[in-house]
Amino acid sequence: MQGGSDTPWSYFLIRLLFKFVLKIFYGTIVVEGTENIPERGKPCIVCANHSNSLTDALLLVASIPWKRRNLLRLTAKSTQFGKKTFTSWLIESAGTVPLQRRKDFENGQVDNSGVMEKLMEALEVGDAVCLFPEGMSRYHPTMAPLKTGVARIVSDALSRNRDNPDFEIFIQTCSITYMHRQHFRSDVLVTFHPPMRFTPKDNPELLTPLEYDNIRSLTAKIHQQLSAGTLDSPSWKLIRIAKLATRIYAPLGTEMSLGDYVRVVRTFIEAFKLA
Repeated sequence: MQGGSDTPWSYFLIRLLFKFVLKIFYGTIVVEGTENIPERGKPCIVCANHSNSLTDALLLVASIPWKRRNLLRLTAKSTQFGKKTFTSWLIESAGTVPLQRRKDFENGQVDNSGVMEKLMEALEVGDAVCLFPEGMSRYHPTMAPLKTGVARIVSDALSRNRDNPDFEIFIQTCSITYMHRQHFRSDVLVTFHPPMRFTPKDNPELLTPLEYDNIRSLTAKIHQQLSAGTLDSPSWKLIRIAKLATRIYAPLGTEMSLGDYVRVVRTFIEAFKLA
């Protein structure tokens, strides 16, 4: 299936650059579940947890197979744009869309209506848009509460196309796990979960006018999927204990993929939470 925006020539170069940089700074990058990613031409919001600032976006761009999506539209805080820095050039060349955050402006007043309209138009032509629903990057053992922006965008897209029986939009969640984020050449696991599919016919609860509880419910489902694929813990100490328990459970020499290792560690974390 074809559709979506054409790929800018600079995106090809940026994607190659991303792959090169990631190979230098990280050891093994394991990508799971790429078969779950909706094909090109299907409106898709890619959501991921956000623990490593710019690197999270690099991983998503580099990990999504070219045959599945030819372009991933990124978003970033507006204060990173218009500067004479490598980071600013990087995000602008990749076609990143600037989002204003209240805490970045003294009066706390922002206007993202134009940006949201661009994102909506991109979705309606079949593009994939990347959003980090935590709203900010932070190095912390537990995920931050998610903003409701993704759910509201889905609601707006469905409402705008309520008379089109063929319109569908997907939320593609992706969990990113850095095994030792603070260390050079750390291993990384990128897991794409089965996507959530929405249509005006199947999801009338998300059409305007709507009850806000439905937005909160969808946001909670997104959080649950993201959390289930990474090490979401109340403390670093609990993660260290869970890794120790995993080494006892599967001693040195046991063959185990990085994905299976993360899932075993997470199982111990959940067990220790209950204890």
